[in-house]
Amino acid sequence: MSLDKVNGKDNTKKDIDWTDLISYSEEEILAHQTKIKAIRKSLIFFKKQAESGIPFRPEKQSRHK
Repeated sequence: MSLDKVNGKDNTKKDIDWTDLISYSEEEILAHQTKIKAIRKSLIFFKKQAESGIPFRPEKQSRHK
C-alpha cells in the first residue's frame, strides 16, 4: 500500500496542454510588466536626483558634537 493511499491523497499527474502553457506565459508577462513599471519609476527618480545634484549619501550628523 502506498503512502498516498494511506493519507487519502490523490496525486494524479495531469498532462500540460497548449492552453496551460499560454495562460502561464501570459501570467509571467504581466508579472514582469509590473516589475518593469516599478523599476522604470525608480530609474526616473534616480535620474532626477542625479540631475539636481543631490549627493547619493548625505553626511550623517550626530546628535552629540
